Amino acid sequence: MDLKYSRFKLKNGLRVIMVPRKETEAVFFEVLCGVGSRYETDDIAGISHFLEHMAFKGTKKRAGTLDISKEIDQVGGTFNAFTYDDLTAYFIKLHSDKIELAIDIISDMLINSKLEEKEIDKEKGVILEEYKMGIDDPDYFAVIKIEELLYGKDTPLGRWIMGKTETIKAINRKKIIDFKNKFYNPDNMVIAIGGNINQTEVKKLLEKYFGKIKGKTKESFKKNHTTQPNPQIEIYKKPIEQAKVIIAFRSFGRDHKDRYVRGIISKILGGYMSSKLFMEIREKKGLAYNIRTYTDAYEEIGCLGIVGGFVPEKVPEALKETIKLVNQAKEKGFTQEEIKMAKENSIGKLALSLESASEWAEGIAVNVLYGIPIETLDEMESNINKVTNQDIKRVAKEIFQPENFNMVVVGPIDEKKKNEYLKLIKL
Repeated sequence: MDLKYSRFKLKNGLRVIMVPRKETEAVFFEVLCGVGSRYETDDIAGISHFLEHMAFKGTKKRAGTLDISKEIDQVGGTFNAFTYDDLTAYFIKLHSDKIELAIDIISDMLINSKLEEKEIDKEKGVILEEYKMGIDDPDYFAVIKIEELLYGKDTPLGRWIMGKTETIKAINRKKIIDFKNKFYNPDNMVIAIGGNINQTEVKKLLEKYFGKIKGKTKESFKKNHTTQPNPQIEIYKKPIEQAKVIIAFRSFGRDHKDRYVRGIISKILGGYMSSKLFMEIREKKGLAYNIRTYTDAYEEIGCLGIVGGFVPEKVPEALKETIKLVNQAKEKGFTQEEIKMAKENSIGKLALSLESASEWAEGIAVNVLYGIPIETLDEMESNINKVTNQDIKRVAKEIFQPENFNMVVVGPIDEKKKNEYLKLIKL
């Protein structure tokens, strides 16, 4: 199986990915910028996210947020933006007849934002409230804290994307413009388009609206070289009913040769309702309502994580069961039936994702932005099928080590339990 897409550059060097899909009436248009919180210095922490907010606050052509949203609402479209550690994205999804409107609006937002000081000051209040919401949400708070443990609290990668209250308050127009000029340049952007499109016409529209962007990005980020000698556990006591727990093992980067092995390990342990963790911890022992695994990766570092909501007094038992299962993966790997199921699940998910032109356009564009080779679907399927139990044991032994173990607990649990939990980490 394979997927057709086209890839080209505008005259100014801006890269474009198109995934045509004639059987749909919709089109997805997105601009990805290769900048996020890990590119920020300490004094401007949170500025990537702040700039994303300000892009919606008006241009020379569109006075403010209302004008932008009304144009999209009138045609039944949806729009949004997001900021990660290493990318910022702006997207619109609407009827394919309105593709020029999507290109016009996003180019206008990125090129002609007014970035008025009064709007910046007003938006500080909005972002500070968003900051408080994150702190008050136990699930989100746990994610913030596990990344601090994994990547180092005082590193750009370990720091919260929103920054700190003092840096948010200190952001001004000059700082935003300087940051935007440094990173929002053709060689640091990729456009993703998926859906029912006339490729020839769209190329002309892209040159018309995005061809005027100039400049080059010379800035990069410092690679994360933090290490930890021992397991790390932090407990944050909060008056909630459940204990929110994230366990995360440090691992390798996004383009590592063993990324498919890590993916299969994650699937078997907690990738679906019949996974080992779900069956043992929820179904057999009733220690949690939900438990799952996830993988996350950056250029040079990543993790394999386990997330769950637990009965507070049962956290030690759940931790022991989790350690037992990861130790089994190290020592014995998994059965051929379990491996086969994980492979078929992975390949099945790939096949289902073919239905979404937007998902594929964005996925390919992200790889282009990161400089990762684009694999065909056949290559992905082949790499999944190549994973052996020997690979699983080898990679599990590498990942599931005491010096890679990190755990955050948020809930009605005393911080003094930390030493009790540490004694259970027998890897």
